[in-house]
Amino acid sequence: MVLGIITSILAATLLLINPLKAYSTGMTGHSGNPAINGGINCSEGGCHGTGVFPTVELNGPAQVISGEVVQIAFSVTSGALEVQDHAGLNVSATGGILSNANAETQVVDDEITHTTPKMNDGTGTAEFTFNWTAPDSLTLPMTYTLYAAGNSVNMNGNPSGDRASTDALEIVVTPPTTPELTLTEVISSSAGLNRPVGITHAGDERLFIVEKPGRIRIFDGSSLLATPFLDIESLVDDANEEQGLLGLAFHPDYANNGYFYVNYTYDPAGSGLDRTRIARYQVNALNPNLANPASAIVLLEFEQDAGNHNGGDIHFSPNDGYLYISVGDGGLQGDPNNRAQTNTQLLGKMLRIDVDTAGATGCDISGNNNYGIPPSNPYADGAGGDCDEIWQNGVRNPWRFSFDKDTADMWIADVGYSNWEEIDFQAAASSGGENWGWRCYEGTQPYNTSGCGPMGNYDFPVHEYDHLSGECSITGGFVYRGEDILALNGHYLFADYCSRKFWSLSGSGNDLTAFGLPTIIGAGLGRPTTFGEDVNGNVYVAEDGSNASIYKVTAVALPCFDESPTTVLPIIMLSDSDVGLSWNDNAANKGGYAIHRTTTPNFAPNAKTILATLPAGSEVYTDTNAIGDVTKNYNYVVQSRNCNASNVANSSEVGEFDFAVVQGN
Repeated sequence: MVLGIITSILAATLLLINPLKAYSTGMTGHSGNPAINGGINCSEGGCHGTGVFPTVELNGPAQVISGEVVQIAFSVTSGALEVQDHAGLNVSATGGILSNANAETQVVDDEITHTTPKMNDGTGTAEFTFNWTAPDSLTLPMTYTLYAAGNSVNMNGNPSGDRASTDALEIVVTPPTTPELTLTEVISSSAGLNRPVGITHAGDERLFIVEKPGRIRIFDGSSLLATPFLDIESLVDDANEEQGLLGLAFHPDYANNGYFYVNYTYDPAGSGLDRTRIARYQVNALNPNLANPASAIVLLEFEQDAGNHNGGDIHFSPNDGYLYISVGDGGLQGDPNNRAQTNTQLLGKMLRIDVDTAGATGCDISGNNNYGIPPSNPYADGAGGDCDEIWQNGVRNPWRFSFDKDTADMWIADVGYSNWEEIDFQAAASSGGENWGWRCYEGTQPYNTSGCGPMGNYDFPVHEYDHLSGECSITGGFVYRGEDILALNGHYLFADYCSRKFWSLSGSGNDLTAFGLPTIIGAGLGRPTTFGEDVNGNVYVAEDGSNASIYKVTAVALPCFDESPTTVLPIIMLSDSDVGLSWNDNAANKGGYAIHRTTTPNFAPNAKTILATLPAGSEVYTDTNAIGDVTKNYNYVVQSRNCNASNVANSSEVGEFDFAVVQGN
């Protein structure tokens, strides 16, 4: 994955009184940033103008990774100590996100400001710390111009005797370097999995694997349990390649009610056509690893035109708690019956139902009415007319879809016909009603526009790819939200069933970029049928076959480097209880840093108590609990950690510094 470097400059301003927003508890809008109030700062704006200029300094790392949260320190040193004994702050940034690190600051209008003016430390300096989250962008390259100003005030209730100065800080933001990725087998082919098509969790550490013939298996973290969680093979028709037990979703309140839902195809006696059935089951009251097969309640049924294009995925939205169901166009290549564009049919749609109510008057043919219609469904018009269950239309075969567990955005991987595979994206704030274009369009390309409306009537994919390099059928995945691979955070992972290639899709809205992930193509990997997600946001993939494996997407372990900081800067006594440490990071460091403090000078390198641990790339730390004692010296050590970030025994020790911490007045 090739990502660019974004140069980012932070703008921060320390001010106390603002003619637009003048508060003793903070202010915004006078940072000197040209994009804010025309670039005015408080010195020029007349807030302060008769006192002695203070010295202000903004300190932070010179380079960070996009999306990384770093601590920034801002100091204000009075130019007239005898009268200017307090300071406030207002921090603005043209990129990234500012957030407070302690109760001394607050966020107002996306800027940082003080909660109350801070008294200096007796030497004329007051320091604030706050956090900045580096921008997560793929724009190449981009410079954010940042400005800073600071003030020192005498607390006399008016601007007389106060003064403001300016400063600036540049931070280079580099997107995380994508590590070499691999697929780590967590369930081996010898375990006997039979055609897995779904992987999910029930809010705990277990993985539930859906087997197409009609069984649900449990992986408890160490082994695949021999007894299925649920076995409904006698009900399921999986004669066709795309039929079977296809979907599983656990109720958002599963921990209390034990409800879970399945999507499967079955062949009712004498009907001649298979049906899709959505049914609810309940866990065994005495055994969390067994379902109660007698608890089945049928919610929804509808007929399929053929044995393929069943869709089959189901998920609860983390946003509204409703159950979403993907439904294909019924098969019969090219959708000759125009099912996907006909709203009196459920075929070729994304559906949304309320499983906590009953009495639906939609297009269910089971006769049970064991679900409700969310009142905000876009086609909900009561009995007759359009199918009330429809949330979106115009899909061909949305075999797999998912929700981003953090944002609730919906990602739909719609399997194409002869030329194009597509990914459709719906933001969590959408009110539904999107028409993804099939059969009028395959991806963004016209397919059969007979009887179709103008292009403006349709919604088009955020990503598509053709079949020219051996691809044939998209297998949709999940947005990676695990903690193991920082570079993949926020990336949507997907693959192709035929070529076995993997990609990630990153960005936002319609500004998305696809990156090939060739390093996780395994020569022995079977065709990827489904992705899955565990409770921690880690992503898994299953291969097709009667003795299939389940793999976890992981990073190849990096070589171990124990590199010290290149330079340790002087320690600054910030206040009676705050001590600031800073250093220059060595880019080769992979395990981060350990901060140590003791009252014993020259203490043994490996016999110390760790005060804090920081990730690789860190260059600043504030000890906020260094209560002074005139009888003791505090000794600090900044120590490089091993690559596994769990053992500092062999790390290089640097930055030892003794100084007296004097009790303040």
